[in-house]
Amino acid sequence: MLNTRKAPGMDLITAQMLKELPHQGLTHLLHILNAILRNSYWPTSLKKGQIIMIPKPGKDPTDVSLYRPISLLPTISKVLEKLIYKQITKDTGQQGWIPHHQFGFRRAHSTIQQCHRLADTINKAIEFNIHGSVHRSMTH
Repeated sequence: MLNTRKAPGMDLITAQMLKELPHQGLTHLLHILNAILRNSYWPTSLKKGQIIMIPKPGKDPTDVSLYRPISLLPTISKVLEKLIYKQITKDTGQQGWIPHHQFGFRRAHSTIQQCHRLADTINKAIEFNIHGSVHRSMTH
């Protein structure tokens, strides 16, 4: 379920560490994850990501447009997201009820695509002088 080659978030907990937890540690983690789901409360520490910029291979490293952003989320948060995603798709199938602008829990929806969508929405609002509707169009 976890890719051990993925970089950890700011907490520095790796997938390998979670995989090597003893049974009692996994049980405690399961209790924590179940409590998060039961209480509908996602701890702040699991929401924080670290964004790093990776230069594209073979490109000019002095050109900032040739970098791609990577968001490093806590590994425990990734586990929780996968559990929720599995349950959502199991319960609903691919009915298309998740809005297109929702990027969490969706395959092939990267951080950079969301940044482009946001920039496009802002540029259109500026172009058509519709500043008051930017908030509405970003949430629909």
